[in-house]
Amino acid sequence: MNSLMKLIVVFAFGTILFAIAFAGNTNLYAQSRNLITQDAVGQVRLGMTVAQARRAMPRYQFRRTSDGEGIALVEIRRRGRTYMTLYAGEEDPSKTIDNTARIEQIEVWNSIYRTPRGVYPRMRLSSAARIYGRVQEIMMSEIESREYATFANQPSHLTFRVQAFGRNAGIYPRGQNKTTRAASNAYIFSIIISQRPTSGGGSNVGFSSQYTDFSKDCNTPDGQGDDGGHISSFCKGYGDYRLHVFDTATTLEINAETPNEEKIFHVASQSLAYDIEQKRLEWRMANGKPFAVILQVNKYRTNENGLIAYPQTVVGSYYTVKGLDGYEEIDYKVDITRQPNLLQRARQMADDAYMKKNPSMGGGSGGGSSNTAYQNVDVNQINQTIDRAARRGNNWVKSPMQVLARLAGDFNEMKSRMIQLNSPSSENSDSIMVTVTNDGLMDDSVRSEKYVYKLEKTSRGVWKVTSAQKSWKCQPNRGHQDFSAVPCN
Repeated sequence: MNSLMKLIVVFAFGTILFAIAFAGNTNLYAQSRNLITQDAVGQVRLGMTVAQARRAMPRYQFRRTSDGEGIALVEIRRRGRTYMTLYAGEEDPSKTIDNTARIEQIEVWNSIYRTPRGVYPRMRLSSAARIYGRVQEIMMSEIESREYATFANQPSHLTFRVQAFGRNAGIYPRGQNKTTRAASNAYIFSIIISQRPTSGGGSNVGFSSQYTDFSKDCNTPDGQGDDGGHISSFCKGYGDYRLHVFDTATTLEINAETPNEEKIFHVASQSLAYDIEQKRLEWRMANGKPFAVILQVNKYRTNENGLIAYPQTVVGSYYTVKGLDGYEEIDYKVDITRQPNLLQRARQMADDAYMKKNPSMGGGSGGGSSNTAYQNVDVNQINQTIDRAARRGNNWVKSPMQVLARLAGDFNEMKSRMIQLNSPSSENSDSIMVTVTNDGLMDDSVRSEKYVYKLEKTSRGVWKVTSAQKSWKCQPNRGHQDFSAVPCN
């Protein structure tokens, strides 16, 4: 009897140990399924199609949702709780989910998902700082007032959106949207991972970046600046380009140019106080050849002529994206204070424009590209008007400025208009890029619109439009606040 009892006790004890071991292994298994890594959240990976994500999470509901910008998202829910939202390159929230679309960004909302170091949504910011190091910065976006935190030792692929109970997560100096101080009850609201989608799907282009550091890569000839004179510096570039930085009476000018100055491409005009030595310019490359540049610049309060008003007042910042030779139509601004991953968005806009111009490289114009930076404008009607005027002998068709006046139209129902001309050469040229920006429109949804025209002179001396694109900004709370071809609300 005693032997039988011992056997039962041993068996029971072994069963308990087995149960404990099984429970422990189940927990490890659950953790492995709920990890936030560089390219996946649990079973959902960046680059998957939405259909593949559905198969990976068969017990979850996938439904259409949207964010404050009106961008189409896919929400993954179960039993009334949101686990994550997916962005798969879709822009129209009124359309049904495209199951063939590939996932470009995942935002995690549920605390069951954790990074390998154990950080998760709803975790106190102070607790996360003990894992990833002190909070380096908390930033509040200008439009949606969303807050994002950066830790000293966090993985670069993670973006942390933060909130606090009853107040802002950051304690901001008056008039500022950045701080290093966090509220005591601040917590991680969501965790985001993302990747840049490949332009055009099966692209034959290798996109990459090179950089010019203005603090290290520039030289100023001796004697410049003496007696208060102007300074002109030349900086390292790539391909056939260098950078030229020089001051005028009121501005600091930054150009990309060929060394003999045959071709000059204006990058930015900034105030004389712009701290250029703290910046670096990004050269966007396609198969090793530069085709565009990206630079973070300031936005200033302007006077009635649209020029920088002095004393200068910085009212924001943005990435300016400018095209080089053959890609002058690339001319975009991406507001830095709106949302995370905006430098990536600036690169994507440049890459998409490159692919659209080179359809044989895999971009095409038949829907394969994810480009939303601009909308093509039909130039046939414009050129028909020019042809009719040329047959009548009207002289305005032989003046690019007069053709431009016809393109821009009357100045009405808007607050301001800015016209920028860019010629590939400082001497007489047979082609010109024209950018017309109309701001303060009397429209319920669209605030600003920008047209980019390429004009070329024919052998008869007539200026015709060879290409035209259009983009726009939305009114506050009606959609995107940078120039894009995404519809406003």
